[in-house]
Amino acid sequence: MKKMRLIKTFLLTLLFLTFTFSQQNKEFISKLDTLAEKTREAFNVPGISVAIVKDSTVFLVKGYGVTDITSENRVTPETVFGIASNTKAFTAAGLAILVDEKKLKWDDKVIDYLPEFETYDPYVTREFTIKDLLVHHSGLTGGYGDLMLWPASDFTRSEIIERIKYLKPKYSFRTRFGYSNIHYIVAGEVIRAVTGKSWEDFTRERIVKALDMKNTYMGVSELPQVKNLAKPHVELEKKLIQIEIENTDVTGPAATIYSTAGDITNWMLTQLNNGTSPDGKEIFSSERSYEMWTPVTVLGGKRNGDFPSAFSGYGLGWGIREYKGNRIISHTGGLPGMVSKITLIPEQKLGIAIFTNQQSGSAFNALTYFIMEHFFNKPHEDYVETYKTRNEMRENRINKRIENIFNSVKKESKPSLELKKYAGTYTDD
Repeated sequence: MKKMRLIKTFLLTLLFLTFTFSQQNKEFISKLDTLAEKTREAFNVPGISVAIVKDSTVFLVKGYGVTDITSENRVTPETVFGIASNTKAFTAAGLAILVDEKKLKWDDKVIDYLPEFETYDPYVTREFTIKDLLVHHSGLTGGYGDLMLWPASDFTRSEIIERIKYLKPKYSFRTRFGYSNIHYIVAGEVIRAVTGKSWEDFTRERIVKALDMKNTYMGVSELPQVKNLAKPHVELEKKLIQIEIENTDVTGPAATIYSTAGDITNWMLTQLNNGTSPDGKEIFSSERSYEMWTPVTVLGGKRNGDFPSAFSGYGLGWGIREYKGNRIISHTGGLPGMVSKITLIPEQKLGIAIFTNQQSGSAFNALTYFIMEHFFNKPHEDYVETYKTRNEMRENRINKRIENIFNSVKKESKPSLELKKYAGTYTDD
């Protein structure tokens, strides 16, 4: 009899805890719904897609708003967004697969696979490794060479690589962080050299299909078949304008994947499970996972990014930092009119993806921090108001600088030469 009472008490307690947990989740999702709509309104974002994974399961996948202001179709978990530089982690994972298969090593020299690869400095050319391609410490300033990619370019990847030798570094090799898209293009060509397959085909076969990501595409050229597609938008003088999707498929390994919140849950679950997919397949080993999440290039501490951080750095396709005692693995992505953020907190077994069809990083940050701090069980501020205030302060600073520039220009000033004397043919290496 006593044993039966104990079992009954246990079952009632379990039922109570399950009900309480379920009720807490409902309350959180309700608050998230309210915040998502507040975020859309505050930052003029037409549509947002949110994915949350927790403790090896999909916690939530949900869409808010519309895919575009023309059709006003609703965003769903299957709406396709450009994830831009979140592509870089896929490229790093592809190389990790080849390291697992002993087809290359992180410290192998790039010229051993791509003899045509050449930098401004012969020493750097000789010493540049596969790992160096992924960690943004080549000595170039951030974004150097991007004008070969954006606006939409007619360069081929081989032509871009051929021109890297003309980019003069500002810093010494491996000493400073300088974000680089062009070196990820080189990384994709290393995959081609090793496997005989394009970066697109290899990534689709070994990662996208392996993770059953049925609504994930390797570039703009594959999008005509997509009906549920988010369109990019920009804000000009407080007015929202829908723009065309630029075909920047040449950026490939750096920025071309299009995916959905629903699909990206499998990617986040695999990352949080150290390379093993939700159905138990090893995509890459736990050793490679550890390497990709290990900082190589130091970004700094104290105050890096939006909020105080004890440390921050860049690993292989991921940024790594501390936030309120938690290790944060994350990356953002930005295309004209579309930005995204993927955040992993390994010790919490928590993953968050926010996709938007407008250029406001404030939108994905406000939602990400709210979700993180809910699962951290820590009090959180109103991040929408925080980012609104920051944006206004930044805008005021910028407007003041522009005003000062124009005020410093003499009204009667004219060009040094007649305009027709500027006409001619110009070249740039």
